[in-house]
Amino acid sequence: MSYVAMALQAVGVPARIEAVSFTEPLFPSAEKGVERELQLVITPVEGENSGHFEVMSRGALPTKEPWRRHANGKLSLTTEYSDAFRRFDLEALKKQSQDFPSSRVDELAELIQLRFGPCFATLKQIWASP
Repeated sequence: MSYVAMALQAVGVPARIEAVSFTEPLFPSAEKGVERELQLVITPVEGENSGHFEVMSRGALPTKEPWRRHANGKLSLTTEYSDAFRRFDLEALKKQSQDFPSSRVDELAELIQLRFGPCFATLKQIWASP
């Protein structure tokens, strides 16, 4: 999600990010001293308050390695914050939902061969709407 945060930081808020694609993960090199250049490219759409963003990297100069795209999406500037920041009643939502055992998340992830690291092992309770 830091790619999205980079785009928002570059254009300012309030803004809307949509249609984000994570095309290739960016892993730090296991080799000591190996660096990568990272670039955020924002291309405005002429005549509109919107554009596209791309996050790319390549080996640090001097290199002939091509740029590799890690994420891209659409962004638009807005004049208001969206409903995403509205307040909601958590207790009322819990009453409308069912308990979902957090252990099932691991089972479902395993089923589709998705492996979460220790940073994602902090789920304590989940509620799901039918």
